[in-house]
Amino acid sequence: MVHFYSTFLILLGPVVARMAGKRCIITVTGLGRTFSSGHLKFQMLQPIYYMLFRLAAHLSERVLFQNHDDHETFSRHFPSLSLKFLYVGSAVKSTLVRQKDFK
Repeated sequence: MVHFYSTFLILLGPVVARMAGKRCIITVTGLGRTFSSGHLKFQMLQPIYYMLFRLAAHLSERVLFQNHDDHETFSRHFPSLSLKFLYVGSAVKSTLVRQKDFK
């Protein structure tokens, strides 16, 4: 089992894993500027990202999301793949950490 977690790797890694005969999971840590920026070049990348993501999700055993909004967005955008999607959050539970702990 192979685990991919950076933007470039989650889009292309599952293809390589399949070619190598390995199963994989991917973790979406965040969508970043491709989806949050209003800049034209990032808006032009969105259809390409969606196309590559659909293939990557199809080839993966599971797709983990650290951001709840991303999980919801992709579940709506890819309903046929949403059974593979799981929101796992991040490692830090903000309600348990106090700001003064880091000063």
